[in-house]
Amino acid sequence: MLVDGAAYVVETSGNATTSAATQTVRCLESFPPFESIVSALNTLKAVPSSLVDDEAIDCSSGALFQTSTPIGGVDFTVCTAGYGFIAYGGDITMVVEYLDAPLRSISAPALTDSSAHCATVAKATAVTPITAALLTGDAHAYTCPSEDKC
Repeated sequence: MLVDGAAYVVETSGNATTSAATQTVRCLESFPPFESIVSALNTLKAVPSSLVDDEAIDCSSGALFQTSTPIGGVDFTVCTAGYGFIAYGGDITMVVEYLDAPLRSISAPALTDSSAHCATVAKATAVTPITAALLTGDAHAYTCPSEDKC
């Protein structure tokens, strides 16, 4: 979990014979390159069609976008859908589903080790209108009006 730039790992353990579970919470010293994913999403451009590994992407459910900046060396094609979006790139297909309702707030969990607090490992990244729409579920508003205007 990421709260105010600090990353936490929350692990719950138990077994099938008891309802008791133990939970440990600790700091995560580094965080996956979330900023690079958001930065790549900031370069999305609407496209009328796209090929990934020489196969056409069927995006009949929404709008189709491509990143101009690779994520981990891979260019991605993003197809929006009512439930979220799908990102295709190389051997990777990521399916992102939106929550039914927004989270009101996320609080930092209480640490169970001797740490007083977790260090900041991620910083806020400004987003473009298309990226904001994609991350909040409003990406259906962005379409490609015609092939020459994408």
